[in-house]
Amino acid sequence: MGKLKSYIFKMYENEYWYGPVVNDGIKYPLKFNSKYEVDVYPNKSPNQVNTILLSNKGRYIWCDSGFVLKVYSGVIEILSEKSVPQLYEEGETLKEAFLHAANKFFKPNGKVPPKSFFTKPQYNTWIELLYDQREEKNIRVC
Repeated sequence: MGKLKSYIFKMYENEYWYGPVVNDGIKYPLKFNSKYEVDVYPNKSPNQVNTILLSNKGRYIWCDSGFVLKVYSGVIEILSEKSVPQLYEEGETLKEAFLHAANKFFKPNGKVPPKSFFTKPQYNTWIELLYDQREEKNIRVC
């Protein structure tokens, strides 16, 4: 990773944030007195990550690329090399923040997946192999 730029966001009173690492779900929500640090550039966890944080106060932070996240003393600090994280205030609830983010960044395109996705076996190498995904191992599994 190259030079990281720091971006600071302040938490509101009684605000709770849900973070980017599925495997850290037990550590969420992050709150004023939380101490938390994670690097999601690249993903080093055994599960999925995302570049979004969602708040129970209708806010969310989106970053187009991975980052280092630090939470301490009511501060959310994002260190990013490639992207500038953006704070959005779109409502008053976690649901409103999620729905706005989903509509802005994960909008459905109206296309239906191919029929074979529903009628043929699907091989999930993530479940079979967990780690060390390589072509030769994937071919053996499938």
